[in-house]
Amino acid sequence: MTYRGSATGPAARPAPDDALQGAAPAKEWGSRADREAFARLRLRPRPVTGFDRHLFAETETRILGRTWAAPVVVVSPDDQDRAQLDGEVAMVDGEVVMASVAGAAGLPLVVSDVAGRRLRDIVAAASGPLWLRVSHDRGHAPNRELIREAKRAGVQALVLGADAPGRTGSLVERVRAVSPLPLLLEGVLTASDARRAVEAGVDGIVVSHRGDRRPGPAPATVDALPPVASAVGGACPVLLDGGVRGGGDVLAALALGADAVLLGPPVLHGLAVAGRDGAARVLDLVINELADMMTLTGTTSVADAGPELVRRIT
Repeated sequence: MTYRGSATGPAARPAPDDALQGAAPAKEWGSRADREAFARLRLRPRPVTGFDRHLFAETETRILGRTWAAPVVVVSPDDQDRAQLDGEVAMVDGEVVMASVAGAAGLPLVVSDVAGRRLRDIVAAASGPLWLRVSHDRGHAPNRELIREAKRAGVQALVLGADAPGRTGSLVERVRAVSPLPLLLEGVLTASDARRAVEAGVDGIVVSHRGDRRPGPAPATVDALPPVASAVGGACPVLLDGGVRGGGDVLAALALGADAVLLGPPVLHGLAVAGRDGAARVLDLVINELADMMTLTGTTSVADAGPELVRRIT
């Protein structure tokens, strides 16, 4: 069984199709730009020697005090995604199924604050770390009661959309006053925003179009990644959201400065096609391809991935 967009990577592949159709124009533009940027990347293979034939690629990583099976965070469907999914299971129980699948794979899951199921139900199905994506209106604090409930329910981190430049610090302070949970800021696309986020004391940064509030087209996230990672300088984990469709893309993102990636559309497509088994199969394909690409490039661990692994084509 194949799942559209589930096992492509920058080593060699045509430009991938949309895994989900009908997104909002801004999200659609960002997704297209992100995929086109990955299509311009190629991994540099290393000649295989007799010793290298026994190379074991270690995909495990440790972020926010937890060890993951791979540097991948699964993203559950939000309202917009659920509207595109087929089948009763995908529409109604998507978050619960995804929580179970991600936990079984040894990976964390990000759920939306507009999830179709109660937060406690999703947490109960999760055997791995669960993060909550918290939305807010510009200039206003997120829902305080929801944030408190997240801690009580067992959520292990919050993901918050970046505010307008200059207000990031005050927004982080307001969330910190309500919850002690680790806080990741998403929608960061420039070095200056990354430095501002680090100064505000965030626990992680997500290079993403989601949460970005600037008007007009923005750079592809994988193009924005290197300067952001350089500005952060290891002060906190840097994650990439956007354009990742396979294990080759995961390795390319790691090489360009990411500590992990967010993966949504391919897994959601697997969920829509074949329910839990489909979503699990996509994750298995992605992680296996990551290990294969690490072996191909002579990369023994995710921490060893560096910019020398990647070249850009025009």
